[in-house]
Amino acid sequence: MSLPASLSAAFAARPDPVAVPAASVAVLVAEGEVTAAWGAEKGTLFQAASISKPVAALMALRLAAQGRLSLDADVNEYLTSWQLPGENGMPPVTVRHLLYHGGALTVSGVPGYEQGEALPSLTEILDGLAPANTPAVRRDGPPGREHRYSGGGYILLH
Repeated sequence: MSLPASLSAAFAARPDPVAVPAASVAVLVAEGEVTAAWGAEKGTLFQAASISKPVAALMALRLAAQGRLSLDADVNEYLTSWQLPGENGMPPVTVRHLLYHGGALTVSGVPGYEQGEALPSLTEILDGLAPANTPAVRRDGPPGREHRYSGGGYILLH
């Protein structure tokens, strides 16, 4: 499959080709399979980073609209292989809290991993265990009181 003419022209016309010597595009389907790729092999892993947040939010809202997810339930009700440690006397962290970055969770951002580096499991990331490169995702205050950007909260949501 070749690169669409409009994208090809946009890459060729970029103002400083030396600053961005290469670019890759991948098109995904719902099952997560890369169906088309330009500038990269189909098996190339991409770090979706924060662009995955609106997709996760959309899916959570779709599940809520279908009655399969409650935005106001304790997030631990949906977690099966890991639980967010609780704090005595504090209200639970909910899916709604996670969606609006109001869960009072640690780990604001996630730096990603270099090609060839060992990749941690989800549990290792959530517990801050090697080879994860971030601290553990934990509560550090009561949820719902403030907005604080939380990559850790969205890792939990995924």
